[in-house]
Amino acid sequence: MLSKIAIGSVQFGLSYGISNTGGQVTEDEIDKILDYAVSRGITCIDTAQAYGSSEQVLGKFSEKYPLIFVTKLKADFGSDDAIRSSFNTSLEKLKVDSVYGLLYHDFQSYKDQPGSFEVLKDLKQKGLVKKIGFSLYHPEEVQYLLDSGLEFDIVQVPYNIFDRRFGPSFKILHELGVEIHVRSTFLQGIIFMDTNKLPGYFNGFSNKLKLFHSICERLKVSPGELALQFVAADPYIDKIVLGVQSPEHLKTNIAWLEDSIGTSDLAFAELQENNLDYIIPSNWKL
Repeated sequence: MLSKIAIGSVQFGLSYGISNTGGQVTEDEIDKILDYAVSRGITCIDTAQAYGSSEQVLGKFSEKYPLIFVTKLKADFGSDDAIRSSFNTSLEKLKVDSVYGLLYHDFQSYKDQPGSFEVLKDLKQKGLVKKIGFSLYHPEEVQYLLDSGLEFDIVQVPYNIFDRRFGPSFKILHELGVEIHVRSTFLQGIIFMDTNKLPGYFNGFSNKLKLFHSICERLKVSPGELALQFVAADPYIDKIVLGVQSPEHLKTNIAWLEDSIGTSDLAFAELQENNLDYIIPSNWKL
């Protein structure tokens, strides 16, 4: 099951997340995180050109540890030559000759310049990238890609116990040989917050979050364990991108994953949330 974990590195380059009180992770802590991750067989690191200094910081450890990287193009990638140039800069920052995955970070950028996909295909053909694909935010984007007949290797999408919008497409993508990477397992940390201390913006979501916490109490598990076990139980998911701030944080996530609580037998249908204002962080007005 640990093979499903990928380390999310946005906090290695930025202070990120509504529940993040520690700020950007220090290089010393990153070293310890990667050391422990590799010792447990976790080598996939998710990063992006837009994640502040993340790529550059990771480059300081790419020779020390056997890491594989998935990175993403900036939304305003510009011309085909600009894509190649910025990708080469990513390789230089990461201090590697190739990466495992290269994704569009912004789907609209692809729609505006669909011909740019040929550049990604060329980078793959040259062995600079093993797999190419898309970071997506809305299920209709998956349908757009399927209807286009485009051949791609990876999608990264938000998916958690509340946000299941992409779930119906997983089997289809899997059968096409597309790797499914999911993020936002903990909904940016909202699940860990005291429901009585949530920002007023989430008043309409607080009852569902309280129900989630009551289920955790009934099952005698932590919110993190239930949320992670729910996602990990999906047989079609290849990677779960988890942001961690310390080796202890990573150890806790691993313990949650290894302590099976049988969530595959529990649908938790009552927790599914369809209001996009609550499950898409970019919509939050805080």
